[in-house]
Amino acid sequence: MLVIHRYFCIQKAEQLLQYRPLVSFDEGWGATVEAVKARMGFAAQDGAGAGAVGKCDGTELHPADGSWLAPNRMKRHGEKFFLGFAVAWIGLMAWIVATRAFEWFSPLQYLYVGIAIGVPCFLLPAAVSDPTVSLPWYEQYMFKNNVWCFILTFYGLWCWQIYFYTVLCTRYTFSQNTLRFNNVPITLFGITQGYFTFYHTISDMVLRAYHRWAGWSTPGQPAPWALKGMLGYAAFIVVFSFAVAFMETFTIQNFEPYEIYDREAMYKYGSVFYALYFVVSFPMHFSIDETKVSTLRETVLNAFAACGIITLLLDMWRIFLGPIVPECPFEEAQSRIIPFVQP
Repeated sequence: MLVIHRYFCIQKAEQLLQYRPLVSFDEGWGATVEAVKARMGFAAQDGAGAGAVGKCDGTELHPADGSWLAPNRMKRHGEKFFLGFAVAWIGLMAWIVATRAFEWFSPLQYLYVGIAIGVPCFLLPAAVSDPTVSLPWYEQYMFKNNVWCFILTFYGLWCWQIYFYTVLCTRYTFSQNTLRFNNVPITLFGITQGYFTFYHTISDMVLRAYHRWAGWSTPGQPAPWALKGMLGYAAFIVVFSFAVAFMETFTIQNFEPYEIYDREAMYKYGSVFYALYFVVSFPMHFSIDETKVSTLRETVLNAFAACGIITLLLDMWRIFLGPIVPECPFEEAQSRIIPFVQP
């Protein structure tokens, strides 16, 4: 009896029988808690117990069960979708590299690849949404996650790609003269949507596991040893971010249309630079629907806040550390098309 839990929901009775309770859940639960406390001789505490179970709309938090997936059923459903979809698009990319199909791809065919990866990220969640979630579709996790990742993707490829040209001396040799937006192949906006939804699903799972290992009963709430705990958490995020950045750089080496001028410098220093993305985005994304349901507005503000912090870190690297390849010969590195990046 001490380790089991039960959840009761009247949603079906409301839908089929038009049942409406005379007393709201919040009012009834609060009164029940106070009555039990009074009967057991405990002193009443203001607000204790109210809302402790959450609503049966698919967004309630379940007790930690040791799973890597979210305790919020709505977010858990979304994480399962993005992990499953990643198998499909990673398989497509692996096939393209393994068969060297990219050698005969035209700019339009590259665009089709981006559409095949990016568009289903938005369309499929509507077909596989959790029917137990009563929130509007635009307030559900799968849509909010797509919006958050799209903001980071669009902002990153529009404003941060210039750093890859000028600081890291890398470039894309496909779609050189057509189907580009701000000197970036348009297909990358769709492909990166797949990458970022996958990366941030994995990062949420890893950070959740770290919280459990650290003994934080509620995600994001450190134990009394707050300073020591947060420093360890920050160090873990830095190492994890570098690992993700390095693995992407390493695995993409066989994709020849992505050119790295100095591969050794890119592995040593470029991965640290790229990790600045994830040092910010991983913990920011983790807060979405983790301990409470975030609104779409809060999710959008979260994404733009992450973009602003990342931009600050990238530009500080450019100013104080400079490029890892002095005098990069690539044409893209000579095109200063972003206002805050000056020659």
